[in-house]
Amino acid sequence: MVFEEGCHVEKKYFNQKRFQEKRPASSRKAEQEMWSTETIWFDLAIVFGIFAFGNILFGHFEMHKPKLRRVLKVFLVTLVIVGLSMAGLRWVAYSLIGALGLVAVYVHGIWLPKHGINGLTGEPREKYYDLLKVPEHQRPR
Repeated sequence: MVFEEGCHVEKKYFNQKRFQEKRPASSRKAEQEMWSTETIWFDLAIVFGIFAFGNILFGHFEMHKPKLRRVLKVFLVTLVIVGLSMAGLRWVAYSLIGALGLVAVYVHGIWLPKHGINGLTGEPREKYYDLLKVPEHQRPR
């Protein structure tokens, strides 16, 4: 940025490096740690983001399952992923997420269509429930 003579605007507000030098070192360190992807919070964000995305797009596939079972699934997967990350096996945690993603792609993209069911909508519903052997009394109306 070019400054004209007589301009009363201080240069320090436009010079990012100079601005950062004025802040305490602890503040700069905390900011760097906050944006790190090597934290449990990042792992939780990934897991919950996947569940949110999955429930929005594919939640209708599990309408016949009890809500408690669906909640326990989220809790269990979160516990396993965070446990692996805390144990220093972050690569295993992300490999597990990737493997589960591949299984979901296979089921919705190949297995369901091979059985005459749309992998995105789950239609026809009766055929889908018959394939899964869901009892009549557990099928949503």
